[in-house]
Amino acid sequence: MKNIIRTITLFLLMLSVVATGTFERTDEIKIGNQVWMGHHISSENIAGICYDHNEKNCDLYGKLMSRSQASYACPDGWRLPGLNDIKVLLSNLNGIPNKLGGKLVGNDVLVKLNIKLGGIHMRNEDHDVFTSKDQMEIWLTSSDTIWNNPNPNYAKYNGKKVIGLHVYRVKNDSFNIEPTYMNANEVRYAYCRCIKDKAN
Repeated sequence: MKNIIRTITLFLLMLSVVATGTFERTDEIKIGNQVWMGHHISSENIAGICYDHNEKNCDLYGKLMSRSQASYACPDGWRLPGLNDIKVLLSNLNGIPNKLGGKLVGNDVLVKLNIKLGGIHMRNEDHDVFTSKDQMEIWLTSSDTIWNNPNPNYAKYNGKKVIGLHVYRVKNDSFNIEPTYMNANEVRYAYCRCIKDKAN
């Protein structure tokens, strides 16, 4: 009987992979009325790279990916967060509001959100640059956060910048977590943390 149950379970998991194109564990973190995935996307079936090209870092931090890669990385029932999702998340975190619309938080918030400060990746001409592990990380967001400013002085950035959720160390036990603009091109890689669709 145990063998039959095990076989059925494996079959259902295979169907899930076929249906979604990915196999991703979906542990959950509930913050207010939101349900966030408890980790960054790390599936082998999703495009992206590991910090320092070390697969152990994918297991620990998740995969670094471009915005276009992140746009299809979330499994069924999940999606990339938008700007309002980020604002709601920040409103439900314990901390001191800062001037950039975020909060200064303690280590307890990072533990609650399972944030490990996995760094970022930048493509510099013909070589990879990995930086800021254990100091910062950025979560990618959906397309509704793309810079679109009617002011002629800032129009040159339209479509070229996008809001990410920036988490960075201030002191050993304090961190800023805030929305920040980052380059929207394909040479800046960050992490994909999905939020659960409200319908699910």
